[in-house]
Amino acid sequence: MVRKAQKISVDAPQDMSEADQHLREIGRVNIQLRDIDTDLRESTQKMKQQAEDQAKPLRLQKEALELGLQSWAQANRKALTNDNRTKTVKLPSGEIKWRILPAKVTLRKVQDIIAYLKANKLRKFLRVKLEIDKDAMLRDKIAAAKVPGVTIGSDGEAIDFSVDETKLAA
Repeated sequence: MVRKAQKISVDAPQDMSEADQHLREIGRVNIQLRDIDTDLRESTQKMKQQAEDQAKPLRLQKEALELGLQSWAQANRKALTNDNRTKTVKLPSGEIKWRILPAKVTLRKVQDIIAYLKANKLRKFLRVKLEIDKDAMLRDKIAAAKVPGVTIGSDGEAIDFSVDETKLAA
């Protein structure tokens, strides 16, 4: 279904007083929009909490069932996998699978690790990342513009209309 664009009538202010009135009205509308958004967030949070409260006992039940099944499967793995010839056991309601997870590296205190690797000549564990320095290109626009593939955009005036209605009298 195609929506038709809703037409709005534009009432442009005719003088400073009317412009100020427009700013006041924008401020009032923004407050109403903020209140609607706040109400939505609060009701969404309440619904989310209710759903989490309902789901918690089910998650605990599922976890207990999975742990029990895993315990049984591990105890009977040799028989279930035909002496470890297969990694999957098919049951009428689903499958039990054993998978080897790939190794992963977890890093804490990266700067300390880098210092250690440098000090112990383990540079094979380090890599250098090259990046283009756009700030340097902006500092030397003429030279940067000569580089194939580089375009230096205009830093001239741009039209950026904004309204700040925060100075409304209470």
